[in-house]
Amino acid sequence: MALNVMLGAAKLAVGLIAGSVSIVSDAANNLSDAGSSAMTVVSFALGGRGADKEHPYGHGRYEYIATLLIGVVIIVVGFQLILSSIGKIITPMRVEYDAIALAVLGASIAVKLFMGVFYLVRGKKLGSDMLRAASFDSFSDVAVTSGLLVAVVVNLFVAYPLEGIVGLLISLFIVFGGVKLLLSTVGRLLGRGGDPDTEKRLRAIILGGDLVVGVHDLRVHDYGPNRKLASAHAEFEGDVSVREAHAVLDALEHKAYEETGVELVLHCDPIETGDVTLNRIRHAIEDVLRVYPNAGMHDLDIHYAERRVDLHICLPAPFKAQAAHVREQVEIAVQNILEGFTLQAVIDLQYGEI
Repeated sequence: MALNVMLGAAKLAVGLIAGSVSIVSDAANNLSDAGSSAMTVVSFALGGRGADKEHPYGHGRYEYIATLLIGVVIIVVGFQLILSSIGKIITPMRVEYDAIALAVLGASIAVKLFMGVFYLVRGKKLGSDMLRAASFDSFSDVAVTSGLLVAVVVNLFVAYPLEGIVGLLISLFIVFGGVKLLLSTVGRLLGRGGDPDTEKRLRAIILGGDLVVGVHDLRVHDYGPNRKLASAHAEFEGDVSVREAHAVLDALEHKAYEETGVELVLHCDPIETGDVTLNRIRHAIEDVLRVYPNAGMHDLDIHYAERRVDLHICLPAPFKAQAAHVREQVEIAVQNILEGFTLQAVIDLQYGEI
């Protein structure tokens, strides 16, 4: 906040003296960054509060709200710079910069570059999207001021003032980055799942557990930086005792938290592999699903008294249009083995790891 206020004040003074709209706009950008920094501090304070009765999963999403607001600020500033740049293109005006103005611009680039790297390193260490957003904002300021400085130097050799053209290109880049940040943050607030790497790590941890023969229905829930919960179904042979399964699941939940920081809750799913007919049906259905990459199944069971076969089919979302055809193929495969049996299949569309 202090650095942004100092840069903003220095640029404002230089811009007014030199009569440069670009430097004045850049000063306004720095002063808005001071407000964003204040917002960051407040959101960290609010987001760091623990769970309570009304918010059993903590207050970590305050940071996403602050990131959303920073994204809006970036876009607004970008549009203001676009309008300013278009005005300078339509009515170009040559501005003479003295040594003090150039020194202020150079110092601004150095300070903002330091801030951008600082935010980036800390953001990665803390897993903070908000600090990553602040990093992008700082690097955007470096681009704006650098473009302005380049335009000043080029104008020493070119008659037409390039300040407006350079400013327009940089402003478009800033707006694009702000929109991208905004969409990403909205996705998190709407309940976007965990990142693919985390899901793959969790899946590998579960499958590495003793006696575990499969896993499905892995779900990761994001409640803020370093506050993620997950659930999954771990498959065991049907003859594994409840006590044995519980010991394995308990160990896997602790391991997942130690290695990923995710609070994992596992459900035990027994599967029967000793039934010859069930195995024939399982292999037949696997042959049907093989043409659909990453498709799978679980909870396969035969109810001989009711002459019915139950199962869940895990179908990746891109194959949603083929769901009815998949069900029909699976039903044919089942009836080729158990003639006269009906199929009760639930198709689960998968948007993440199966």
